[in-house]
Amino acid sequence: MTPPVGPINATSSNETYCWQVRADGAVAGGSSCATMTIYKLEFIVERACVERVPRPLRAATINGVTVFPTYGRKTWKGTEYGMLSFSQLTEDFPVTPAGGLHLCLTLDTSSGSCATPAELCYGDTCVYSLYDPGFTCCPVSQVPYT
Repeated sequence: MTPPVGPINATSSNETYCWQVRADGAVAGGSSCATMTIYKLEFIVERACVERVPRPLRAATINGVTVFPTYGRKTWKGTEYGMLSFSQLTEDFPVTPAGGLHLCLTLDTSSGSCATPAELCYGDTCVYSLYDPGFTCCPVSQVPYT
């Protein structure tokens, strides 16, 4: 997988936060994961954003197709994190398109919390993992807020 391109903010208010991921074996030194079909995209978010009602996302698309996230929690090394996941991407993209995946999240800016990428994502960047259908490849990357 290539490093992400972006973020590409579709609106000046950061309401819509987009970036692109591409599969490219040449960039990743021929790794089998470099050209994998992407089944799931999961990223670490603030736990409070997972627990928030209403949810922090108003909409999400991948390559213009509406996708629906699941929210969960994961404990790693004694710390509990929030997780935002998009699964079964192979239903819409049986083969990851040559141009990659263009993900856009439209955040609920009216809530005052979890309304920007910096408030939603855990840490100094938005960290995400990609998984193939067999969960044998899971490259991790990050995209900055701005």
